[in-house]
Amino acid sequence: MTLLEEIINLEETLQTRIILGLILFIVIYAVLRQTNILSGNKPVVGIISLVMAILAVRNMSESLIEKIGISSRALGLFFI
Repeated sequence: MTLLEEIINLEETLQTRIILGLILFIVIYAVLRQTNILSGNKPVVGIISLVMAILAVRNMSESLIEKIGISSRALGLFFI
């Protein structure tokens, strides 16, 4: 079984957490890179972004994750 097939077969809330975590990581990383707070340390910016995204997704309640999942499915159906 490939990694993509394993991700597809995960629980719905876990899929939503993974996608939300990736989006948060990208946004936090972009903001930190643009603010030039740690301009010379790209690895440090990446680590800080990863830790912040993991903490944010980890501390979200299950009901919020389910609501995000439901709204993203509706948005996906709208685009189809």
